[in-house]
Amino acid sequence: MTCPHCKEAISENHSEQHIAGCWKQERLRILAELQSAVCYCGGFKTARQTFCRREYNALPPDMRRALYRRFGDGYEEAYTAARVFLAPTVTMETDQ
Repeated sequence: MTCPHCKEAISENHSEQHIAGCWKQERLRILAELQSAVCYCGGFKTARQTFCRREYNALPPDMRRALYRRFGDGYEEAYTAARVFLAPTVTMETDQ
């Protein structure tokens, strides 16, 4: 079995504990990024905004609305979905 967060191979006996620990670390990373003035893409953003204007505007309206959920009440899942959606954009820009 592979952890969905760190992609590490884990045994089925310890999978729940490992995944819970990784999710806790992921939530802390998301919170630190939210508080930062630098977007994950390297662009500038206002602290407490999820993304810079360019990345935010690239999201479909339903994903933008989801980012207004409270932390601990669906924000982390909305953020993760948005990052998956934006991932191809970042990859293409880095290749240039």
